[in-house]
Amino acid sequence: MSDIFLSYARPDRERIASLAATLEAQGCSLWWDRQIEGGAEFSAVIEEQLAAAKHVVVAWSQHSLHSHWVRDEADFARTEGKLVPISLDGVLPPLGFRQMHALDFSDWRSGADKTEFIELLRAVGANGASTRTEAEVAEQAARSSVEVRQPVIQILPFANRSSDEELGYLGEGLAEDISSIFASNRHFGIATGAGEAREDYRVEGALRRMGAKARCNVKLVDPQGGTQLWADRFDAEAAELFESSDEMAGRIAARCTSEIKLYEANRAERLPPEMQGPWEAASRGWVKVFGVGFALSAVKRVIEELQRSVRAYPEFALNHAILSWAAVAVVINGMWEDDEYDMLRELVRRHLDEARRLASNDIDTLVFIGATENYSGMHERSVATLDAVLARDPYNAEAHLMISLPYAYLGRYDDGLASIGRVAELAPEAHFRNCSMWYGGLIEYLKGDYEAALAGIDYNVARNPSYGYASAVLALCHEALGDEEKARRLILQAKQTNPQLRPEKLRPMMTSQPDKEKGEREYATLERLWEEVTLSDDQA
Repeated sequence: MSDIFLSYARPDRERIASLAATLEAQGCSLWWDRQIEGGAEFSAVIEEQLAAAKHVVVAWSQHSLHSHWVRDEADFARTEGKLVPISLDGVLPPLGFRQMHALDFSDWRSGADKTEFIELLRAVGANGASTRTEAEVAEQAARSSVEVRQPVIQILPFANRSSDEELGYLGEGLAEDISSIFASNRHFGIATGAGEAREDYRVEGALRRMGAKARCNVKLVDPQGGTQLWADRFDAEAAELFESSDEMAGRIAARCTSEIKLYEANRAERLPPEMQGPWEAASRGWVKVFGVGFALSAVKRVIEELQRSVRAYPEFALNHAILSWAAVAVVINGMWEDDEYDMLRELVRRHLDEARRLASNDIDTLVFIGATENYSGMHERSVATLDAVLARDPYNAEAHLMISLPYAYLGRYDDGLASIGRVAELAPEAHFRNCSMWYGGLIEYLKGDYEAALAGIDYNVARNPSYGYASAVLALCHEALGDEEKARRLILQAKQTNPQLRPEKLRPMMTSQPDKEKGEREYATLERLWEEVTLSDDQA
């Protein structure tokens, strides 16, 4: 049961969605009729929630003055001594309800720092999170006491397995360069000597000559259990080895970073909730979203987990950035229910602002800020944000991935495809491979090369058939190439796996292409295919 019950008239639903989202962001436990499950007995649920609530916030307006439901709920709340009235449009409460001052919300649209919202928090006994249940308060206390984890990595000098002294110098230099790349990321710690600090991961390597070539073998291990987590080898012409040592160090660091993040996410999955700190929420969040390629149920779970985390750790910038990115992904992919749109947009705005405020030089946070800016239509700003990351760490595979799309939406298709190619070089088997393939195919689609787009998009759809937008784009590619039957099957798949999806929800994405005429033409095709499939499905 929730502490706060929101009573309102249906025409005010959008305003209430924004208010609900802002209250929840402040840690308030609330209920409004959006949460009635299909098939539930409406009046029974209302009465149950009203009785359980500690406060009933009644939103008076020109609409609610004439609502029998709102009047009944307000009368119950007044009798029980838990009525908290607000006025959405400046209207006075009806006669019989004017003994209590109604907070004026006529100018409020969003923001937890507005005077009227702060007064509302006081009226419901909240100063941020005090309206939570005892269990929730205990959970935050436990979570807030958890140490903010920073995985510690030791990079050993690479051993020289030959008589070539220069390889020995190179091995020491590689270790130093890899350490420098990791040190640029505030979420990793570097152990500078064996036994000097706790080690979670160790990078070991060896160099040897093979005639005119040289080989570098490298592995990532768990020093506690001795388990090898990842291994690879890199070959180069011996004469060119020193010239390419920066590239080798960068690729090793990129591969190790992606593997460490994946293992950190798996470690977090095994921890009990009371031991989940902000780093655990971050690693679980980005791996889940990247790994599933925007599957609705997974993304919404990530959003819920990150909301809990930012309430417990409001100064941890990275989770604000990932939360804003996940929420805007739901918006642009049309995965929202009709009553969720305003709430999601508010989540994006608020947590993007917080991420920017807190980011400083946090590379990971800046990567997701840039990604959110792109999804929000701020393509030039996104490129500027991600360019700054790559200037500091040119081997950051996630930054190369994220910058590829704003390049494409600015019409810089070749730059976008080059970035995707760079991702494949730096982290070919990373947890974001599915996303990388999708972005590559999407760029080809935006460019108008439908044949080239098929492989990447089909790779994504085969692994994530519930991703409706990807199925729709793949359908448009097949339609452009003359395969109408395949296009209709994909549209049917999108409809069946995404019952909340409609073509108009995808229109902003489709018509924001650099080629506006192409976007409008393809949107018209999508509407036609959708209607044909719907009619065929209804007749069946």
